[in-house]
Amino acid sequence: MTSFTRRKFTIPEQLDERLVKLANQHYQGNVSLCIRAAIEDHRSTLNGTGEDSLHIQRLTSQLESTKSRQAEIHELIEKLERDISSQNIESTRQFASEDGMTEPMRIVFNELLSADVGLRFADLRERLDLSASELQSALGVLVDRGHVVNAGNSTPRFAPATYRTRGFQDND
Repeated sequence: MTSFTRRKFTIPEQLDERLVKLANQHYQGNVSLCIRAAIEDHRSTLNGTGEDSLHIQRLTSQLESTKSRQAEIHELIEKLERDISSQNIESTRQFASEDGMTEPMRIVFNELLSADVGLRFADLRERLDLSASELQSALGVLVDRGHVVNAGNSTPRFAPATYRTRGFQDND
């Protein structure tokens, strides 16, 4: 059996009115029962066993799940950044340099610089390890940019723009 202790305390009149009103609404006018219920509710809130605590536990769980997903997304973003960076480095090596020439363009231009005479497309194809499409593309851009000129008469012969064209015979 539960034993009761009588306590004497004072509360402001406004709080007493609120207490009486709550007791009338929820505890058939029993102010002592209302105070005991309020104390139990407050104790469960302080100890984390009340309904609010359940909401807090759910929110905490959702927050942990969100943090975990955020960490996974962050790792994926970092991996993508590394992949993009390595692709950009590779692309830079393969396709561009400081003067805007791609690697195939540089190979073709250097070969033309080292040649004594202008070279035909077939000559370049034999000398260089480039596919026909790579060679055609590189020559086209080099000619468009003015780095290389067509130094042949009826048969195209390519030479660096700084190269003084001599009279090439087309049957060479």
